[in-house]
Amino acid sequence: MRKITMVSLGILASSLLISGCSTLSLSNNSSEHEHFGKEIELSKLNKIIIDAGRKDGWRMTEFKDNEVIAEKDGEAYSVKYSSNYFYIEPENDDLEDAIEDAIEDRLED
Repeated sequence: MRKITMVSLGILASSLLISGCSTLSLSNNSSEHEHFGKEIELSKLNKIIIDAGRKDGWRMTEFKDNEVIAEKDGEAYSVKYSSNYFYIEPENDDLEDAIEDAIEDRLED
């Protein structure tokens, strides 16, 4: 009986450890999406993002229909976007602020 109890506790501890680690890794890898109230056509949003980055000194390279690579000071970031949000991996507050300001300016027009 003691052996069965020890094995059961080992299995329980292992499963808790595995589930805890997988939850932790998901929360650390998730990016916060920056939503804006109005939908913007992808081609226009692409131009806004590229222009905002270049204006702020970033080297902006189109990568996919909905992704741009931003490079500055030897660091590279991925800017992924949809018609009503964008996010940057890994996070970069300077680039995010530049893009948010450009989108806000465009939405006010």
